[in-house]
Amino acid sequence: MVARAVHAAMTENGEPCVFLDARAVPDVADRFPTVTAGVRAIGVDPRQELIPVVPGAHYLCGGVVTDVDGRTSIDGLLAAGEVARTGLHGANRLASNSLLEGLVMGRRAAVVAEDAVRGRVLGADMVAPPLPKSRPLLPRRVLQDAMSASAAVVRDASGLGRLAELIDSAPVRRVRSVGDVEDANLTAVAAAVVHAAVQRENSVGCHFRSDDPAFEAIRPVVGSFATNRLAVSRT
Repeated sequence: MVARAVHAAMTENGEPCVFLDARAVPDVADRFPTVTAGVRAIGVDPRQELIPVVPGAHYLCGGVVTDVDGRTSIDGLLAAGEVARTGLHGANRLASNSLLEGLVMGRRAAVVAEDAVRGRVLGADMVAPPLPKSRPLLPRRVLQDAMSASAAVVRDASGLGRLAELIDSAPVRRVRSVGDVEDANLTAVAAAVVHAAVQRENSVGCHFRSDDPAFEAIRPVVGSFATNRLAVSRT
């Protein structure tokens, strides 16, 4: 709810962020050293200045279907932790149950990987095919900005449609460097995320569709929360 309210405030005001005021917190730098180090790196002193805040999102939270040993639909690819949808904890991924699941499933996946390396289970099937020399590829910053705008904490059909068109128009380029491989992989993952989000027209877990009819009942609450609690400062 807080992340959606932050998003609503930014959209309504056309601002790149909202601000967290920690100036009245005693010994804020000592009590929150990691946050302090992070904001100081961008030139902000939390003892004297407002901290810029934007929503964060687990884009693949529970998205990759696995069996009880971490196997996916791709031979040789295992998944464990927040990225995996094992079905053990439903649609949500909260800090406590994802940690527990990561420990259990991580170990189970490791056993499968060890057996595969030793040739006891999958043998030669574990050898990945070579990557194609040319792949659809969008520049990382363009892709990140588009995904953050339309496939983050709030999604709807129009935004996802624009994303799909952008990704479908990705030029096919020769993969020449590690950076090219990473950008091509990011483009492929983004395509999978957007495709799944388009198909899921209702909200579930972290996937929130603002055009879901069920959202209409709570829309005034989110709007009120954003207006009354998350004022955007232009100073």
